[in-house]
Amino acid sequence: MRTVDKLVGMLVMARAAVNGVIARFEAMPLVMRLVCLASLCAGFMLLVISLLQVGSIRIFDETLSWSQVRAAGYYPFLVGSGLAMVVTGVGIWKLWKWSRWLVVLGYLIPLPIPLIYLRSHPQTGTDVMFTYAISAVVWAGFFYWYLFFKQKSTFV
Repeated sequence: MRTVDKLVGMLVMARAAVNGVIARFEAMPLVMRLVCLASLCAGFMLLVISLLQVGSIRIFDETLSWSQVRAAGYYPFLVGSGLAMVVTGVGIWKLWKWSRWLVVLGYLIPLPIPLIYLRSHPQTGTDVMFTYAISAVVWAGFFYWYLFFKQKSTFV
């Protein structure tokens, strides 16, 4: 078989794979499609930024270098959140039942970050931290309802 024929065959297979991905996304409800894409993109970017440790990161009203991020104790939660988001995106795309829990927990995993921040900045008002925690719980509640009740039959 000639090299050109092999390349054309690989191109046809790649195009079929892309068409399969597009068809799967089109079959998903809009909210699930957005959750899948947002989880994959945000998780991948958070992992890349955390692993390469380029520049600095802003946490609440403070800009920190990566050595300060590690010293303050934020780093494990950033990496854990990134990994959880990537796995969540793949799970939602594959429609695995257990991935629904990761969507809900994805909003609750970073909850210790405001507590760590308050530990190192006790003079800061707690209103921002409570707002963050309340919004995380509300979003987790919404996705629990949506994925476990409204889209229950979608997952295998």
